[in-house]
Parts: sequence; structure tokens; C-alpha cells
Amino acid sequence: MRLMIFLPKIKIKPSRKADVEQFIYFLNHNFYIQKRIMILNAFPDLDQSLTNDQQFVVVNKFVSLFYKQNAKKIEQIIQKDKKTINNKEVKMLSFLKKLMDANWSGKEVFYAIPTILPFSPFRGNSFYYSILGKIRNNKIQKDVLFIAAHEISHFIFYDTLAEIKRNHSDIKLSKESEHYLKEALVPAVLNEKGINKLLKLHNYRGNSELHHLQVKLGEEVSGFMEFISHYYHLQKIENKKYFNEVLFDLVKIFSDADDQLILKKSIWDKYGFNMKSNSVAFNKYRKPIVLYL
Repeated sequence: MRLMIFLPKIKIKPSRKADVEQFIYFLNHNFYIQKRIMILNAFPDLDQSLTNDQQFVVVNKFVSLFYKQNAKKIEQIIQKDKKTINNKEVKMLSFLKKLMDANWSGKEVFYAIPTILPFSPFRGNSFYYSILGKIRNNKIQKDVLFIAAHEISHFIFYDTLAEIKRNHSDIKLSKESEHYLKEALVPAVLNEKGINKLLKLHNYRGNSELHHLQVKLGEEVSGFMEFISHYYHLQKIENKKYFNEVLFDLVKIFSDADDQLILKKSIWDKYGFNMKSNSVAFNKYRKPIVLYL
């Protein structure tokens, strides 16, 4: 007899109002400082008009006009994305459930909200997927299935981390360390056999802030993302541990490196994509995070 597999549903839910709220949220966010820079780089006209004290009014007018000017293209993109989700969500979610041991009841609904932000954030049981690149005919824009897999892996990460914290009250991990761990686990999971083919990925390297991070264990230095990917594959795939065990081990390893990751995040917040132009900051960011097993 086959065991029944319970999977959530993904529903695309366009909302210009929600998009405006996300613009306001990230234009003023103290933790994701680089997001404001990304928004203003993508929309320089908005940058000029934000001198006005009435920020919500300005942003609402700007976003509404953009939606109106691109209404036909936005509708075409959303209809195509709905077909993609309908055709492939079961396979993608099945891979994630297996790779991250997601504890789903089958009653969950994840809402995918199209956004014209130049990035794809998440909140609660919803994720926003950027369609800005498609509107502007950017051929490297990731599609809705990839973004769904990326963001839903974050949902599973935080659910699992919450369980670990409930069972181990002595565990302390900064939000900076949590951030880097969740982002590094995305390529670790999505590069695995099966899901990588479905998502058309080949050696996906994750978000840009991971690319220059390094770790040092003993005398060996490796990339931060490569270390996480190797550790995940060894423990989850080869040693067949449950994902909560793998994450618990990683939390213990990186909790001792908390201060180092807090420093890395502060450097990224200040310099972001322009870090290479400042050799001192770049070298500090690249300095290996010292780990102990």
C-alpha cells in the first residue's frame, strides 16, 4: 500500500496593495539595508520623488502607474505562471518534502504574490516573486517555480529551527547567523539530483552575499556555501539523517561563530554589491569564518 503524501497548495494571488506595502517595508527596513538600495537602483525616478515626506502616497502613486503602464504584460506573465505552478507544483513540493523532511498536513496554502520589486521576499505563509525582469524582458529572470522552491525552503527552515529552539532552550543564534544559514541551505537543497533538473539549475550558487564568504575548519579553507552544501549532502543524502538533525548540527557549529557572522552582515549592509570597490571591506568580508566541530 502506498503511503499518502500530504502536500500544500500554491496559489498565485496578485495584489497591487500588497506590493505597495512591500515597497514601504523594504525602503525602511533596518536589517535588510541593501534592499532599499536595490529598489532605488531599479527605479531611479522613485529615488528622486522620495524627498517628499508623504512616502506612502508617493510610492502608491508610483507603483500604481507602473502597473497601469504594464497591465497587459503583467497579466500575460501571471497567466503563464499559473500554468507553470499548476503543472509542476506537486513534483517540486515532493522534492522539497523529501529533501527537508517537511512536516505538512496537506491543508497548508502558500500564496505567491507577483511583485515589481527587484527581489523576491517572503512573509508568513506568502512569498513575493519578482516579475520585474520579465516585464523588462530580462532573460536571466528566474521563473516562478524556482522562486517558489527557494522561498518555501525558507518556510521549512524556519519551521524546523523553531522546533529545535523549543527542544533546546539553550541554543542561541543571532538573526544574522540564521539569515546566512537559511540562504546557504537553498543551493545545498536545490542543487540535489532531481530537483535541480526540474528547476533547470546547474551549480546554483545562491544569493550574491554568499559568494565571497569563506570558512576555515582546522587548516582547510572553503567557501561558506560550499561548506554548507557538502555538509548537507554528506549528512542528509549519504548518511540519511533527518533534516532537523542536520540543521541542529549546523546551528551548534555556527552559534560559536555568531560574532563573526554579525560582522559579515554589517559589512554587507554597508557595501553590498559595491564591496569590491573597497579593498579593506572586501578583504574583511572574505576573511574566513573560523569554525570548530
